[in-house]
Amino acid sequence: MAELAKKIEESIFTNTGSIPYDVKYKTCCRSKLWNLRDKRNSEFVNKVISGTIKAEDVYKLTGDEMLSHEKYYQKQSEIRRMVENCVRYESDLVPMKLESDGSLSSCMSGGSGGTVWVSRNMLDKS
Repeated sequence: MAELAKKIEESIFTNTGSIPYDVKYKTCCRSKLWNLRDKRNSEFVNKVISGTIKAEDVYKLTGDEMLSHEKYYQKQSEIRRMVENCVRYESDLVPMKLESDGSLSSCMSGGSGGTVWVSRNMLDKS
């Protein structure tokens, strides 16, 4: 186990091109150590111990690559949900012209300003 830890640390040191007290080197070491010590992520530890993931390659893994499959899919699901909450579908929006006085007019009325997209919900409230 000590030999494995030494290989991981040496690969981080060699590949970050850093000196031991450099921020990039410390951050990389801290991230890898945290993931290797995480009791809820035995899947990652087992892959490193078994050699499925080479000790020399641990330095280049991203946080997502070190996650267990379960945590990875939970994270992806959460990201998808957040994006769906942020994205408005075209059918929810109405093109309007922004006039120089700040007022909005219908695109059909031939206003002179630039086009902005306004939520139908906002128009219904006014």
